Amino acid sequence: MSFEEELEKRAAQQPEIISVTELPEEITAKIQSYVFKADKRGNEALFLRLQTPEGKIVIQKYTPSTYKHLKEAIDKCGGYEYLKQNYTRWIKMRAGRAINERLFPVKEVKRK
Repeated sequence: MSFEEELEKRAAQQPEIISVTELPEEITAKIQSYVFKADKRGNEALFLRLQTPEGKIVIQKYTPSTYKHLKEAIDKCGGYEYLKQNYTRWIKMRAGRAINERLFPVKEVKRK
């Protein structure tokens, strides 16, 4: 197999990564993974990797001022393990001192 063929094959296997700015106000996704690390400015941040039902990937960054709000939202939705195993509705909102909107999980309300 030539270099070009091998590269094309591997590129086709990679999931599409979507920018949060390109997303609608609401998406359906599940947590794929997370990592706490320094962002490009050297500040601590949580990076959540979310996967849509179509297999697309969204990487959402949360700063420390949003941690409490995110923790509360995750707890209301059944916890981290539930959100890792189940597709859930996520909506964009501002929290903490964040200037830009972030995605937060929202518990589905059962209608009677």
